[in-house]
Amino acid sequence: MDSRIRHLARPGIRVTSSVRETPVEATVTLRTETVGAERRDANRPLEGDEAETAFKEKTIEMMGTREEAEVHKEARVVGEVYTPPMAH
Repeated sequence: MDSRIRHLARPGIRVTSSVRETPVEATVTLRTETVGAERRDANRPLEGDEAETAFKEKTIEMMGTREEAEVHKEARVVGEVYTPPMAH
């Protein structure tokens, strides 16, 4: 006796993947800071630790700043299809 196995097509499944882009809006408040310096006349004795640094040459530098919005995109998986193995 000759035994053979015949494979027949059965109903299956079809899965379609889709990509959706969702626009997002956000209002942000950005700040800009400017630096200013004013010289004013004074006539007072040195206080505390001022005497240690009063007669040393030095440079003081101050930087202005401004804020800038950063935009990042992130891909998100919102659904998955799992096909468990099936035994017959």
